[in-house]
Amino acid sequence: MHKLKVFSISLVVLAAGFYIARALYPTVHPLSGIQLEVNRDDVKAKAESLGPELGSTPEGYWSDAQFSRVTSLIRQTQHETGLARSNELTRNSIPSYYWDIRWRKEKPSFFNVSQPQSGEEIEDAQEGNAQVPGGDVRLRFDTRGNLLGYRRVIADTVQLPSVNLEKARSIAHSFLTQYTVFHEQPDTTNDAPARLPITFSSFVEMLRGHRLDYEFTWITAFPEREDTVKLKVALAGNQVTKFSVDYNVPKDYRDTNNQIYYSLVLTLFYVVCVITMIVLAFRRWRSGELGFRTAFIVGIFTMVIMGIKLYGELPAEMGWTIVFPLVFAPLFVGGGLLFAWAVSESMGRERWKDKFVSIDLLLNGYVLHSRVGISLMQGIGAGMAAFVLWLGLVRVAGAVTTVSLTSETGFLNSLFPGLEVLSSSLYGNLFNISLFVVFLLALLSKRIRSTYGVLLIAALLYGIVHTQRYDPFFIGLVVASVTGFVFVYTFHRFDTLTTLLALVSYSIWHEGLSFLTVGNPAYDTSAYTVFAFFGLVVLTAAASLVTKDPVLDLQELAPAFARYITERQRLQQELAVARKVQMTFLPKREPDFAGLSTASRCAPALEVGGDYYDFIPIDPRKLGIAIGDVSGKGTQAAFYMTLTKGFLRALARSSDSPAKVLTEANKLFYDNVERGAFISMVYGIFDSEHHVLKLARAGHNPVIMRKPQADNVEVIHPTGLALGLEPGDVFARTIQEVSIPYQSGDIFVFYTDGFPEAMNKKQEEFGEQRLCDVIQQYSGHSAQEVMEGVFKEMKDFVGKAKQHDDMTIVVVKIL
Repeated sequence: MHKLKVFSISLVVLAAGFYIARALYPTVHPLSGIQLEVNRDDVKAKAESLGPELGSTPEGYWSDAQFSRVTSLIRQTQHETGLARSNELTRNSIPSYYWDIRWRKEKPSFFNVSQPQSGEEIEDAQEGNAQVPGGDVRLRFDTRGNLLGYRRVIADTVQLPSVNLEKARSIAHSFLTQYTVFHEQPDTTNDAPARLPITFSSFVEMLRGHRLDYEFTWITAFPEREDTVKLKVALAGNQVTKFSVDYNVPKDYRDTNNQIYYSLVLTLFYVVCVITMIVLAFRRWRSGELGFRTAFIVGIFTMVIMGIKLYGELPAEMGWTIVFPLVFAPLFVGGGLLFAWAVSESMGRERWKDKFVSIDLLLNGYVLHSRVGISLMQGIGAGMAAFVLWLGLVRVAGAVTTVSLTSETGFLNSLFPGLEVLSSSLYGNLFNISLFVVFLLALLSKRIRSTYGVLLIAALLYGIVHTQRYDPFFIGLVVASVTGFVFVYTFHRFDTLTTLLALVSYSIWHEGLSFLTVGNPAYDTSAYTVFAFFGLVVLTAAASLVTKDPVLDLQELAPAFARYITERQRLQQELAVARKVQMTFLPKREPDFAGLSTASRCAPALEVGGDYYDFIPIDPRKLGIAIGDVSGKGTQAAFYMTLTKGFLRALARSSDSPAKVLTEANKLFYDNVERGAFISMVYGIFDSEHHVLKLARAGHNPVIMRKPQADNVEVIHPTGLALGLEPGDVFARTIQEVSIPYQSGDIFVFYTDGFPEAMNKKQEEFGEQRLCDVIQQYSGHSAQEVMEGVFKEMKDFVGKAKQHDDMTIVVVKIL
């Protein structure tokens, strides 16, 4: 019932969202400003038919059509009229989008497809010949098929008939009248196409060797725009070689400084991410916590869909050289994604065990498992919700302030625009979910406790990276960050597959809805392709609900490296429990004992080492102080420490002899623990009545003593074996007890080996001599200040080196 409810809600969100998006899209999205009365094939055919008339035959040439935009003109129109009106004007009158046709003699290949060809010199041109061969020939048409630009390269050394000014202007004007929508005296008859009036402005006359060239300029304006547009027609001799439209866009709309800064920030961000990933990958690979099974599948999938994308974009005339981009580009991108996914998945599985279950089911062939189906539906529902939210935010922002934004149009250059949109959305968002969702959230959650704090920071980073096409920057940052929050929250609330589908569907709707607004039936197939994708997702999800799920141990589907992570986490949990036990049994406060001032601290390392200290009140005049270090690590060490604490507390009241107490504790410890385990310990009893410290040492570090009248410290190290090494006879014979009279100002320091064995990055030990020197240095201070001084000097020596052992210290100063 729950699954059916989720399916139904997601379907309603998808349907309602599509209805709302269809209403908002034309008033907000810049791609809805594209009205294509001619498609790619139409404009190539028109260019080929015009070629002979323009004196540029396409025979023997390679031609290609590219759809593009005048970004500065779009930005200016949006700023001056608003998003909705800008889209309307762009569809009806302002040629912000265009088709660019290029002819080249040289057959395109991997080695020259992006390199423009220079003009060829022709020495034998005949006077009056209308067809003068040259190098590159380029034509530009608006979305209705009207000529907007023409350029034919003719070298200066080519001899062409010169004409006088009047004849040259007549040729130029005839060109405008015959091939463009511009005319000095526009025809206003009902059956004539709409023409734009022009006014002659200026001309330039140039002598090229024995040839006279001209360039004429006319002035016009597009409907509902006040700024002027310059039309330029250039002649080489009696041949028209150039026609261009200069939109005279103000510099503010053409300034690229922001784009440069954005590119620098973006580059820096990705460099930091890549370096961080490389470091983490090396560490996880060494510990066996980096797996490539899923990453390899993701990488191969990316290579395939990117290959499909490139095949639709690259010209077939490239022949066998098309193999190079079809192989190397997908290998580079797929390899990068393989690496990014492997690192992100490792970090993600460490942080969230259940976020990859749907991915594991899918990759193990359980496509119709209900958990996969629910993830698919929730994903496309969340993607549609994010898209509608984006449209609404941009609509509101446009109503409040001036907003401009642009969108990529490259997918319209593909032979299969629908597949282009699907493929680029898939592999592009595999990167997005790897980096901006899984990797960043896992990295941030290790350092920030607040869940929503992590989500907000990740959303902000997503917003910063995705504000490239917005102006002003702040509006783009808000819109992109709020949209990004939808995706990171989707991951927090659901799982990886759901978030991936949300990102993919969000991207598809951005470009896919334009197939419904371009107004050209040639793109109906592309629209059907997009709807077929979502239909397939819905049908798969529906089938999963009526298919009985197999009984599976979902954890067993996880890759092998994930189990290493689980084992490490289990060990870390065990160590955390042991640490908690250890810290629970240590004293909570300093003892209130007449004549003594004490300061104590246990600074645990990353692992539990079993350091132990205790204050044992024997009677009102005697205080026992013990410090020890249990062998081993983990819960076993914590357990032995707890056991020893119980033995010592029980035996302390039976005798005021530290040696006897340790002897009896040794017997109990030896009888109750497995062989090989032991504990080193120092136990002393301060007698305030007789002002004597009785001290015995069981294989532990010595006690450091400092008396006011001495110039240096003294190390007290009576003999003795550690507890648990021997049944009792040898221990009793070797244990030594000493009595030390004390007076006001005397200092006694008990410590574990974590201090002298602490090392810096040069692998140099702090050592007992440095410890003694520090105690001597701070001997005139209180017990608390002596202890703080020891920690300060030790940390200054160690620097940023890792702490490998617990550090426990007890400082006693006689009052």
